[in-house]
Amino acid sequence: MAKIYPRLESFEYKEKISFVENQLSSKGKYDYVVTDADLHWLPMGNRVELKELETLRSNIIDFISSEGLRPAASAQARTAFDRKLGLKLREWLDITPSIAADTGMWAYMNIMLVPELIRLRWGYTEKGEARTINHERYYDTNRAYLKKLWLTAYMINDTGLYLRMKQDEIDIWYDKAFNRGQDKYIQCVFTNFYKNIEAFNITAEVNDLYRQFFKVVNRKLAYINWYALLDSSGTDKFLDDCFKTAYENFKESQEAIRRIIGTEFSDKTKNVVSSIKSPAIEAALKRLRTHERHSLEEDFTSLVPRGFILAGIPFENTNSWSDLFSTFISYLAKKAPEQTRTLADNPRLFSKSGSRYFSVDFSKVRENKRIMDNFYIETNLSANDFVRLIGEVLDFFKISRNKFEIYLQN
Repeated sequence: MAKIYPRLESFEYKEKISFVENQLSSKGKYDYVVTDADLHWLPMGNRVELKELETLRSNIIDFISSEGLRPAASAQARTAFDRKLGLKLREWLDITPSIAADTGMWAYMNIMLVPELIRLRWGYTEKGEARTINHERYYDTNRAYLKKLWLTAYMINDTGLYLRMKQDEIDIWYDKAFNRGQDKYIQCVFTNFYKNIEAFNITAEVNDLYRQFFKVVNRKLAYINWYALLDSSGTDKFLDDCFKTAYENFKESQEAIRRIIGTEFSDKTKNVVSSIKSPAIEAALKRLRTHERHSLEEDFTSLVPRGFILAGIPFENTNSWSDLFSTFISYLAKKAPEQTRTLADNPRLFSKSGSRYFSVDFSKVRENKRIMDNFYIETNLSANDFVRLIGEVLDFFKISRNKFEIYLQN
């Protein structure tokens, strides 16, 4: 029977984070000791015991030491550590996805149980320089560190595959996954997807296919009871049908990607694509890729961009999010002007309040920038809004989001 663990209430987060960060900064260590006070208020049920909490903390601290995680760790080393710790958490924690959905429980673990780990993992650049921790790593519904590690290890449920998968793939699964009240739901969907990947002998990047697959699943489940599928033993057939629908859309998307990347444009555009082999371009790629790669799925609050790579083509010195966004749209406009122009005044790309991000009329865009004749873009958005919009434009053009790499200032 799954365990019930301590939790924090949301109003406690700020105070508790301040407490542990002050301890780590002033003393260089963390003195918190698990006590009965953490357990006395837990509801009736299979409550975790004090000794189990102490063992969990000890196991995690020992694991950090055995794996040799250091402040100056490369992105690859950090990712490798995350995968191994995820597998260990699945082994150490006796919980179900229903219990894992409790953000307060993970807030307790991240803030009170092992804050040293959060500081070590997220408080330093790859060069070992201290940086401000995004507090969402402690408690956010989707970004709480230990929660993400446990859930991804649980839902993939295949150690070999979990260790082989690219981080972008795992991020997509995690960001889109949900439980629907049935513990094995995530595993069913994941297992079926990769079974069909093998059956259809698909060797292309599957991130975009996964997104389309999950959209089909979600859309159909809006009208179907998941439990009815289980009762009728129709789960596999249902998911197989969803996959076939998504795969047809995916093949059309792949063809669109080939067009966007340069097979059906002018000679001038083709030269832009082929210039990727030039020494200058190769040098720019190398400069950007010496830094940690970031995906569109991340939170960029208070962070500053250095540049980006789109389908293997580097763009340096985009030192603001407005700069990065306008450079991205300008490049699309040069390669595919007519397709880019269809973004203008498209209701699918309006804000929730009805504001336009793209328009043929500059007066309809709050702080506009002209990209080409009769085509203007919005330049006054938050970092995360710019990034979200980039993702939507890529989806609109049927370009895999995995082809967009973001690099940040140290």
